[in-house]
Amino acid sequence: AEIEEEDGGEMEMEEEEDEDGAEEREEEEDGSGEDGGEEEEEEDREGEEEQPATPEQIMHDFDFDKDGKISMADIHAFIESKSKEERSLLQKGNKAELADFEKDVARITEAYKTHFEEADGDKDGFLDLKEAPV
Repeated sequence: AEIEEEDGGEMEMEEEEDEDGAEEREEEEDGSGEDGGEEEEEEDREGEEEQPATPEQIMHDFDFDKDGKISMADIHAFIESKSKEERSLLQKGNKAELADFEKDVARITEAYKTHFEEADGDKDGFLDLKEAPV
């Protein structure tokens, strides 16, 4: 599972077992009235190169307490905000999938911590605009 920011038109995935016990995935719309427009948008963007985030964009996305610097507490708040909805859905269903999701979140958190420590040039426990990774 990856933690991503989504733009709406979200699709839910449901698992059902067929007669043989094999799992099938069935997509259901979230009731937003959209019919797969998100896939079309992704196809339209395939030819475009994604621009790297600027330090200002990184600061905006990760500086949860808006103090002008990023701390590990901000990183944890970012990860929690991105994983909250999926965790809530998984808590109502398959416990094995929830356990796998939690492992993924822990792995992602550790990766962010490693990148944070590498980027923190002055080792003050915060990333400022000069240190924000691009």
